[in-house]
Amino acid sequence: MQSLPAASSANAEEVARAASVDDIHDELAAVSLPTYDFPWEAAAAGVVLLLALVAAIVWYRRRRRPKPIETLEAVARRRLAALAAMPMMDARSFHHELAAILIKYVEARLALRSTRLTSGEIVREFRRNAVMSGEWQEMLEEFFAECDRAKFAPVAREWDAADAASALSRCRRIIDGLAAQAAAAPTLASPWEGWKNAAV
Repeated sequence: MQSLPAASSANAEEVARAASVDDIHDELAAVSLPTYDFPWEAAAAGVVLLLALVAAIVWYRRRRRPKPIETLEAVARRRLAALAAMPMMDARSFHHELAAILIKYVEARLALRSTRLTSGEIVREFRRNAVMSGEWQEMLEEFFAECDRAKFAPVAREWDAADAASALSRCRRIIDGLAAQAAAAPTLASPWEGWKNAAV
């Protein structure tokens, strides 16, 4: 009967040892780490929106950008080209248009109200001021004289396409000469300086 307490003590020790082992080897359930997915759809939508905004800004700026200003020489040459492309007209009408183109160019280039002057007055004032070379002045005088003869002749003279082409060529040379002088001297003096009825 005395051995029972010893057995009970041994059993208690085994139970305590087993409980200790169970505590050490206790297994916990695995916990998954949090994951973050990149918002690809939202990012793509943002990029598309940004590109659309940039395209809209570029389009707006181009639309609002002022068109290049046509030079006086370009305007005159365009008018000459338009006159050359027109159906053949009589000498009087053709020279009237041709003289008007040249006078309008001179008026714009030198900031004059030159349309108030006759062709003879224009030539005379260029000679007085000596803005242009003598050769150019002679070419201008001959050209205006030809235009006046055609405009005021009582009977229309013989006229063909070759004559028209020649007159156009001479007018271009006069314009080119004055344009070259203006480019070389941006502050080109006005031959009408001091003329109260013509100078601006």
